Amino acid sequence: MRLFNNNIVPYASTEGDKIYPIVVDIKKGIKSGEAISFVTADNQVGVITVDFMDGNSSYSIEGCMVTSTIRRPDGTVLEIPCDIISQSTIEIPLGINGTYQEGVHTFDLKIVRGNGKVIGVPTMSYSVSGSLS
Repeated sequence: MRLFNNNIVPYASTEGDKIYPIVVDIKKGIKSGEAISFVTADNQVGVITVDFMDGNSSYSIEGCMVTSTIRRPDGTVLEIPCDIISQSTIEIPLGINGTYQEGVHTFDLKIVRGNGKVIGVPTMSYSVSGSLS
């Protein structure tokens, strides 16, 4: 059973998190044309959930360490350890550091396998707009 479809539609968790589920092919990057966007008011609740694929098959990340490198609009870099939530799915909890600056943020993912082999995922992006408050 697929966890997500190819449309990026955010949903709220029971904790109030604004979650964007995306599917990423480890060789080709994001598999959807929809934009990921947050507002600065999402500073405690912004989450990107990634389901890894390799072609048409799930890509197992069991026993791996996954980190996300985020490049903010001002050029600063943020490293976030990702939470592994299933055999092929991670969560990137953006928190205040990942959503307080307006503009386009680029990010990539690094999967470190148990044998020390590192697999990189092509660069993706999300945008942050100012909130009305």
